[in-house]
Amino acid sequence: MLREATRDDAAEMARIQNESIRERAAETYTEEQIDALAPPESGEEVVEHAFGEGVHAVVAERDGEVVGFGVVDLNAEVLAACFVAPEDADDGVGTVIAEELERVAADEGIEKLWTPASLNAVGFYEKMGYETVEEIDAGEHDDTVDVEIPSKRMEKRLN
Repeated sequence: MLREATRDDAAEMARIQNESIRERAAETYTEEQIDALAPPESGEEVVEHAFGEGVHAVVAERDGEVVGFGVVDLNAEVLAACFVAPEDADDGVGTVIAEELERVAADEGIEKLWTPASLNAVGFYEKMGYETVEEIDAGEHDDTVDVEIPSKRMEKRLN
């Protein structure tokens, strides 16, 4: 079940993001890169962007527990986040989240979304119909990150 995310969900969202990165990206990125993507000491501040103006965030629940979340920034036309708890990955939760955020964006008149896809997530986004536009450094615009984080800018035209 999907519902709109609230600030009360921030701790669970941060936990899911951290665990997802640490477990799903371990074969793709170095420990230093993973620490930059999911700082061990991080808390709710890592999902603060989910509650900004022009941003829509949803959480997926199973049996009353948050198992995933996603964020679309309608101003920047970017699917900013789509994370699923590792134990619930590969169950279609991410697809449901991404499809809902795409629907919200399309309803707002957005014709194309882009996402900064981590290398381990490229296959997921390709299955969702996103195409790689260019290789990017996901840490490039974050002053707290001092290591290159190879990623891909991917785009999808919405119908």
